[in-house]
Amino acid sequence: MTRLIVFSALVCTALLFSASGSIADDWKKASTCNVQAIGRSDVDSADNVYTYMIDNWKPDVRYIFHGELTWDTNLGNTQGRIILKKKGTSLEQRIADWSNPPGESEIEQDITKYIDSNGTYIVEWKFMSGKSGVCIMKSEITHSH
Repeated sequence: MTRLIVFSALVCTALLFSASGSIADDWKKASTCNVQAIGRSDVDSADNVYTYMIDNWKPDVRYIFHGELTWDTNLGNTQGRIILKKKGTSLEQRIADWSNPPGESEIEQDITKYIDSNGTYIVEWKFMSGKSGVCIMKSEITHSH
């Protein structure tokens, strides 16, 4: 029962994360994730959502999504999806799927064709199935000319 209460508290804390990577100290201390993790996505957690402001959009700029995750390989199989949304629009584009092969994983996707103007873009790490969760180490959008 105590574990359930602690886990529920962690889930609530996870909802407060921002794209800047700020993390509540209590979550860092109690999570099985590395202290550098920015979130966790698993069976009993809410989806992790990160918000990015694009305020100087130009058609010749290339936008790249970078994600990193890690997990305990003894916990079983887990699968999920990373979705890009834009606030105030119908954009909802799957940009990558993730699963837990041994160790850790990096995801890099060119998302330029979905970034079409200034605005608030949202990256959602959605748990789909499995027994264990992943520790989200990085979720960011970068750009280059």
